[in-house]
Amino acid sequence: NATVEGTVIAIEYDPMRSSRIALVEYKDNEKRYIIAAKGMEVGHKIHSGPDAEPESGNALPLAKIPAGTAVHNVELTQGKGGQIVPSSWPPRHHPRSGEEPARSPDGWW
Repeated sequence: NATVEGTVIAIEYDPMRSSRIALVEYKDNEKRYIIAAKGMEVGHKIHSGPDAEPESGNALPLAKIPAGTAVHNVELTQGKGGQIVPSSWPPRHHPRSGEEPARSPDGWW
């Protein structure tokens, strides 16, 4: 799997969410919405794939994200989109070795 680059072309309001969404245009001209990461703005370059750097806005496997890094959206099933760490909660931190994993405020994950 190759890492794909995209450019944020719009930050928009979604009445069904508590965070903004970003419209991203990828190199193949495909456009998709993602949850906007903190500080994301129009023109921001993002990367998606197993070799993406663990930087704000990028999408990569959790196993490739260093322990202690803040995450804002986690996809449980590949291709299904983010399903946990809703935007209304504070960012969760990838646990360090031997630490208890992050939990949602209501304890459901």
